[in-house]
Amino acid sequence: MTWSRASSPGRAHPRIGHNETGDPARTDIEALIAAQDQQIAVVHEAAARYDQTGDVDTYIAFWEQIWSTKEGLLFNGSRWTFELVDLYIQTGQRDKAWGLLNRFVVERPDYLDKTRKLQIEILKSEGRDSSQIEALRAAGK
Repeated sequence: MTWSRASSPGRAHPRIGHNETGDPARTDIEALIAAQDQQIAVVHEAAARYDQTGDVDTYIAFWEQIWSTKEGLLFNGSRWTFELVDLYIQTGQRDKAWGLLNRFVVERPDYLDKTRKLQIEILKSEGRDSSQIEALRAAGK
């Protein structure tokens, strides 16, 4: 087994050359790593284009395409996981942000604290009742 740099800066993972054993689990891991590397590269390209052009509609459409699949984002990282939520909030699409955050409650429980924090921010920005906010705070604990 050799080590190589992943497409993500500062992150390394084992790169498995050939599956001499024919182990299906190893083949699955190889396929997942390849898909993650490919998606990371595409995400970095889209982010660079957005930084250059400032075209938020195209960038939102890119992220909507990622999250429209069952798998969604194939790798972990709160910056990328919440990128579409942040874009929705910045563009006043709080209902869409809320829907994606609800998905994260189920599919990304490792980010529950941040998810609840953003939901609370949305409720506050909409002037919602403080009892709703307190209920979310309690649910996040």
